Amino acid sequence: MKNSAIFFKAALLTAACAFVFNAPPAYCQQDAQPAAENGGTATASTQAFGVEKGAPIANYSSIISELDSARGTPVIEVLLSEAVLSAGKIISGNPGGHVSVAVNGTTYTVSEGYYDKTKKICAILPVIDYLYGTTPPDESHVFASSYGSCYGRSVWGVRVYKLPASIRPELIPAYWMKANSESVTGDPKWEYKKRKQNCATFTAASLHAAGFKNYLSGYHLLDFPRDIVTDFIKELSNLPSDQVAWEVVHYQQIPVKGYGTSFSVPNLEWQRIILSLPVLRKMAGIPTIKGNTDIELVAEGTPAVVKIRPFERESWLKKLAHRISREKWSHGRTNEAPAETPAGN
Repeated sequence: MKNSAIFFKAALLTAACAFVFNAPPAYCQQDAQPAAENGGTATASTQAFGVEKGAPIANYSSIISELDSARGTPVIEVLLSEAVLSAGKIISGNPGGHVSVAVNGTTYTVSEGYYDKTKKICAILPVIDYLYGTTPPDESHVFASSYGSCYGRSVWGVRVYKLPASIRPELIPAYWMKANSESVTGDPKWEYKKRKQNCATFTAASLHAAGFKNYLSGYHLLDFPRDIVTDFIKELSNLPSDQVAWEVVHYQQIPVKGYGTSFSVPNLEWQRIILSLPVLRKMAGIPTIKGNTDIELVAEGTPAVVKIRPFERESWLKKLAHRISREKWSHGRTNEAPAETPAGN
């Protein structure tokens, strides 16, 4: 009876949100991010900055190695992409954002667009291309989704440098190889779905295959990206301090004129909404992502160069002022806003 009551309340809240916002929840899949004028997938003019097949950041080829040299090379990194508020919109098409995992510099990311084209559930590419690339590894990839994420939104990376011997990130690639080999045959267990069998579902399962806890256990109405990342941080925090080393890095959205605004992924399930209150969050032991962040990667200058900086915690009033003025997104890397802006998961 208790589970039935919980399910009923959660389902009722979800239905109410869908009614109010006039849009069904679509977790992990970012609808096309339209500019104020129109919509679709970004297409580059001749070497326009920060668009599909355009010019990347000036230090594209070196920024990750610079980060590794300054902070250490992670054995695993869990990446949470923020949601996107499209230009001219007040409601996000995907309030849930996206989650991926990288092992030894290679990112494994579930992309609905990539799955639709290839029937492979996982896109595999270098982490530098996942974050800052503008040239697709092949035509099956989707800009600002399976590559070039930071041109469409901010990304938070939980970089782990040391783990107990019982946890083996090197097993994760085999999980994804198996997933792709079976998904192309039409096996329904790898079919992409929005509320279950999404990026959160499969990323959590790959982490469990490496020896992390099962973040999908217990009652969940939805498999939600932020839940996976906060559970991951909580597990790291509870490991013996002499056996683990980790930090959170903020890869700030690259300013490109005309693109939507990236914003933090909220807690959507009713239990998480209640527990998101600071006092209750502390009592429940739910970690904050920003509270564990020390550094960020920020684009500066023209042409844009990404620099490693101490993480600056902005007040909500300052963020609101940025959104109203849109000065943060008006750096004018191109003379005009892209005709269309990036789609993403």
